[in-house]
Amino acid sequence: AMHAVATRGSLAGIAITQAEANSADYGDSIVALRASAQGDAGRAIRMLQNSPLAPSLGAGFADLTGSGPVTGELAMYLPIKDFEQRIITVMTKLDGIKLQQRQQAVEASDLKGVFWVRNREIEAPSLTGQFLGGPLQVSIKTARQKNGDLSTQVNAQGTVAAEPLRPVAHLPVNAGVSGTADWRGFMTVERSADREVPAHGTLRLSSDLRGFASKLPEPFAKSAQTARPLTVTATFGGEGGPRIQAELGRDVHALLQWRSKPEDPPIERGVLSFGASAPTVLPRAAGLWLTGRLDSASISDLVNLKWDQPRGRPLNEWLGGGDLAIQRLEVLGYAFANASGRMRSGNRAWEIDVNSEGASGHLTVPYTFPGEVPMVLDLDRLRFGESVRSGEGEPDPRQLPAIRVDIRDLQFEGRQYGHLQAELTRGTAGMTLNQFTMKHAAFEAKGSGSWLVRESGAECRLEFEAESRNVLAFMNAMQLGSLVAGKHGRISANLSWPGPPESSAIERLSGRLAIAAENGSLTSVEPGAGRVLGLMSIAHLPRRLALDFGDLTGEGLSFDTLRGTFQLTDGEAYTDNLTLRGSAAEIGIAGHTSLRNRTYDQTAIVTGQLGASLGVAGALAGGPAIGAALLLFSRIFKEPLKGATRGYYRIMGSWDDPQVRRIDAQEMKETQQVAAPPRAGEAGSEPSP
Repeated sequence: AMHAVATRGSLAGIAITQAEANSADYGDSIVALRASAQGDAGRAIRMLQNSPLAPSLGAGFADLTGSGPVTGELAMYLPIKDFEQRIITVMTKLDGIKLQQRQQAVEASDLKGVFWVRNREIEAPSLTGQFLGGPLQVSIKTARQKNGDLSTQVNAQGTVAAEPLRPVAHLPVNAGVSGTADWRGFMTVERSADREVPAHGTLRLSSDLRGFASKLPEPFAKSAQTARPLTVTATFGGEGGPRIQAELGRDVHALLQWRSKPEDPPIERGVLSFGASAPTVLPRAAGLWLTGRLDSASISDLVNLKWDQPRGRPLNEWLGGGDLAIQRLEVLGYAFANASGRMRSGNRAWEIDVNSEGASGHLTVPYTFPGEVPMVLDLDRLRFGESVRSGEGEPDPRQLPAIRVDIRDLQFEGRQYGHLQAELTRGTAGMTLNQFTMKHAAFEAKGSGSWLVRESGAECRLEFEAESRNVLAFMNAMQLGSLVAGKHGRISANLSWPGPPESSAIERLSGRLAIAAENGSLTSVEPGAGRVLGLMSIAHLPRRLALDFGDLTGEGLSFDTLRGTFQLTDGEAYTDNLTLRGSAAEIGIAGHTSLRNRTYDQTAIVTGQLGASLGVAGALAGGPAIGAALLLFSRIFKEPLKGATRGYYRIMGSWDDPQVRRIDAQEMKETQQVAAPPRAGEAGSEPSP
C-alpha cells in the first residue's frame, strides 16, 4: 500500500495547495490522486491542452487562451494495467476570467461559475459573464447513451451591442450599426464511444434584432424599432467544414459550405438568395453565388463601404458570380428600372451582362482598381434618367483603371448624344481622355480632355468641336427647345474647371466657347427655352421686337448668320461679338451671363433697313446722346452692324424668365459706362459655319 500527502507544490505553473495519492495494493496497479490548486486561467488552459483530456474538449479548445483567477479540484483514478479505464475529473471554479480564441477578435470576459470535466463529459450548470458588449448566460450538460455515445448540449443567451460586434463580423466602419439586441444559442455535439469517429453537431443562433439598427445597403438596412428575425444554423462533423444555413427576415437566405482548411477561401461553395425562395442545394461551381430578386439596390452604397482593417482575400477568390433581377437599381446617382444582370469571373476581370429599360450590353470590370486591366463599356444603350442622389465625396481619378467606351445610344438626363466612342488612359496624375467621338442623326462631335490631380486639387479639361446639318434637331436632342432653326451650325470649345466631371461643373467653367449658325431663324420663345448654356439670350428678342418692329420679325426672325465668341471665367461668360445678321435686321449683344446663378446682364442693339418704322428709327438715330451711346457700345462690341439704329434693349434676369426691356439712348449710354467685361473676341475668331 501507498499513501502520500503534499501541502504545497506546483504543476505546470499552477499552485498546488493540497494533494494526496493512494494505492491500496501495488499488485492491483491502481493509483488514486486528488489535488486542490489555484492560479491563472491561462496556465490552467495550457495544462489541459497538453493533458490526455485535450481531445475530449474539442478542436476549438486547442486555440483557446485566457487569464484571470481560477481554483480547482483534480481527481484521477488510474488503473495502470487497464489505462483505458482511467477516470479523470476536473472541477474548476471561474472567478471573473477572460477567454479568447487566438484567431478571433472576440472574447468573453468576467466569466464566473463552476465547470466540470469527467473524462469526455462536460458540465457547467450556470456560467455568467460578458460577451460582445452585453451579459452572457451559459449552461452545459452531457448525457451518456446506453452504447457509450455522448451528447453534449450548450444553451446560451445574451445581449449583443453593435460596436463590439462590428470588427468581429468584419462590418465596414460606415455600416451605421447601433443599438443592442437579445440573442439565443443552442448547440449539440454528438460524440461516439469510439474515439476514432469524429464528433458531429449542430449550432443554432437566433435573434429578432429588435433594438439593433443598420445603415448597410439594402436589403440589410433596418431601424432599431423594427424586428427582423435572424437565424443561423451550422452543422459540422467529418473532414469538411461546417455547412451553414441562414435567413434574415423573409427575403434573404444563404446556404454555404464553409472552408475546411484555414488557408482556403472562406466560402468553398454557397449561394446567397434574395426573395421568397430559400436555396436547398449548393451550387456545383466554387465560390459564393448571388441569385434572386431585389426591390432596390445601390451600387454607390456598395462602393462607398469602407473598412478599417484588412479585408482578407480578394473578392474574386471567393465570389463566383451572380444572376440578379433588381426592380430599382441606383448607379452613379441615377436610377435604372427593371434591371437584370449576369456576372461571371473572367481572366482578370468580372464579365457582366446587363439589361434594363435604361441600359443594355456588356461590361468588363477589373478585379482591382487601379490596374493594368481596362474597364470596358460595350453597350447598345445607356440612358441616364433624372438624378436620384447627389455625389458623396470627390472621386480620385488616380484610383481608376483605363476605360474603353462604345455606347451606341447614349442619353443623359433626356439629352441624346447618339453613338459615343471614347478611350481613357490612366497615369500617375489621373485620367486622360485621348479622344472621343459622338455621332447623332443631327450632329457629330469629337474632342479630347483630361481629369488630373494637381497640387491645388483635381482639374478637368475638355476640348471639342460639334457640327450640325440641322440646328433645330440638334437643339431638340440637347433639350434646348425649338428656338433656333438653321441648316448648318458649329460649336467649338476649350474649357477647364476645378473638380471632377459632373453636371454642376458648368458653374465653374473657364475657357473659350464659340458658336455659329447660318440660314436659319429665331422662332417664338417657349418658357424655359433660354437654357442654351445661358448664352443664347439673343433668342428672347423676337418676342420683344414683335412689339416694336413687326416689319422685322413676322412669325420669326430670320438670319443669314448667327455667331459669337464667349470668354468664360469661373462660371461667368462674357461676349462682345454675339451677332445675328439677316436681310431685315442685324442684332448685336454685349455683356455677360452667369452660369453659376443662371442670369443675364446684357445689352442689345438692333439695326435694320429703313421702312415702316422710319419715324422711330430717325428719332433714335439723331442727337448727341445717341452718338455718344453708339461710341461707347462700339468700344465694347467688336462687330460692325449695318443699317440704321432701330433700338436698344437690356436683357436681365433668370434664364427661364429673362426680362427684355427697351431702353433709350441715354440709359444705354449710362449702362455702357460700367466697366467692360473681358474681350472674348480676342481669344480667337468665331467658327465659320
